[in-house]
Amino acid sequence: MRRKIFLLALFMGSFFACKDNTGNNEAETTSVKEENKKDAFEMYQMSEMAAFMEILAAEHSKMKNTIKAGNAPDSLRFAIDKIFTANFTNPEDRDAKYLEWAEEFKTYELKIIADPENAKEHYNNAINTCITCHESKCTGPLTRIKKLLIK
Repeated sequence: MRRKIFLLALFMGSFFACKDNTGNNEAETTSVKEENKKDAFEMYQMSEMAAFMEILAAEHSKMKNTIKAGNAPDSLRFAIDKIFTANFTNPEDRDAKYLEWAEEFKTYELKIIADPENAKEHYNNAINTCITCHESKCTGPLTRIKKLLIK
């Protein structure tokens, strides 16, 4: 007899445990669905500096190939001064040390054009300046930046 009561209680418990409760949480479910739909359509917005860094990476990849082929670039294919004016993802990153590195980077970039005989050295100095800066600030792209060095 006890066994029958136990099995009946077990059956009833599992029946009520599997009961559909969607009627009680319909408003909550709709709210979650709307929020998920909203999140699905939000695109990542790159900061002005991040977008500029993408341009720098692409242009330096081309410049690397040019220098490795024994040629020197005759001009910079990007607005070098944007490194001083572009808005950062984190505005606190634009500090005195960053501005110092940016000035050093600009100097090496201009030397690539002005002194084509030593383009490889100036190019690597510019990339090493990027590495130094990114070691203390936005560290994510370090591996990508290091690949730009000419060995």
